[in-house]
Amino acid sequence: MKILYTLNSSNFGGMEKTVLDLVKGLPGYVKFVVCPEGDLFNDFKEFSTIYKFRPVKKFDFEYIKFLRKIIIDNDIKVVHANEPKIVFNTLLACLFTNVRIKISHTHTPISMWQISLPNKVLNILFNSLIVNLLSSFEIALTDSIKQQKVKEGILPFKLRIIPNSLDPVFIKEIDNYTENKEDKIFISKNFDKEKYTFLYLSRFTKEKNQIVLINSFFEFLKKYPKTQLILAGKGDDLDILKRRIRDLNLVEHVKIISNVSERNKICLFKNCDCFIFPSLAEGFGITLLEAMYSCYPVISSNLPVLKEVSKNKIMYFKSNNSKSLISKMVEAYSLKSSTSKLSENKDFISENYTIEKYINNYMNVYKI
Repeated sequence: MKILYTLNSSNFGGMEKTVLDLVKGLPGYVKFVVCPEGDLFNDFKEFSTIYKFRPVKKFDFEYIKFLRKIIIDNDIKVVHANEPKIVFNTLLACLFTNVRIKISHTHTPISMWQISLPNKVLNILFNSLIVNLLSSFEIALTDSIKQQKVKEGILPFKLRIIPNSLDPVFIKEIDNYTENKEDKIFISKNFDKEKYTFLYLSRFTKEKNQIVLINSFFEFLKKYPKTQLILAGKGDDLDILKRRIRDLNLVEHVKIISNVSERNKICLFKNCDCFIFPSLAEGFGITLLEAMYSCYPVISSNLPVLKEVSKNKIMYFKSNNSKSLISKMVEAYSLKSSTSKLSENKDFISENYTIEKYINNYMNVYKI
């Protein structure tokens, strides 16, 4: 059986990583991927036939034509499209072809996006219309996300809940981590071992809300000067964050790392003292799982989806509330890293977010 995955990025991110896990782990299918070139492009290439295409526009006739040729030439039977622009164009490309199962997946509900209200309403209406008319199933990563999508107008019978998993390769590398020469160089460049280190690692976007973290750290630093903050990732808000750091005179205390390899990521998790995830909008939060498995304590915004995923295993602050975040930072700073708590979190993740469950759940929706 042949399956086609379509996405509008191949850079490091939750959506891209979940697709890569499927491409790597899905048995019995010949896999194809269409995406722009990015950090994970060669990883996709290793496990699938990959076609490079630039980021798509809202309506992209050239992209639709490109996809239709791939679908028809390869007799694709299952298509899995990710995020609204790609979903819209992919579902149109599937019309009058032999595709039998059409999966749509907007990982973070549109109602949670940090865009203007009129733009948000138009996107919700248009996305729900196209999904309800043309997709076989829409994926929701948790029950709370399913309920959000129902409110957006997605028909309940279209929705299938499939939680993400933690990559077994990541687990193996964390569990067997031994610091090498390159790691030592990376650590010496980015960590002041005399300071307590808060870490953020994910995309730099308005939805991820690094601004509240920077502002909170600015206030926290006044009372606790032997601390530092590391922000690691890429994204459209990078320049905004750099400007904010300069405006607050935090250049000596806040470090931005914009190119992070998988090995670098493990070094960051293993050497930080506390991980903070201040997001305003999430579909699941794979980075949160990685942090829970790697370090303790972990602080997160109290989004329903994040509380559903992480249960009572981490510390929560009131979303977008600097005072609430500062209080949790103080609480975390007063703690010593707990081996027993970290072990408890590892067991929790190993029981609930395995790659085997993830793959089996998708096998069930891909069945023809």
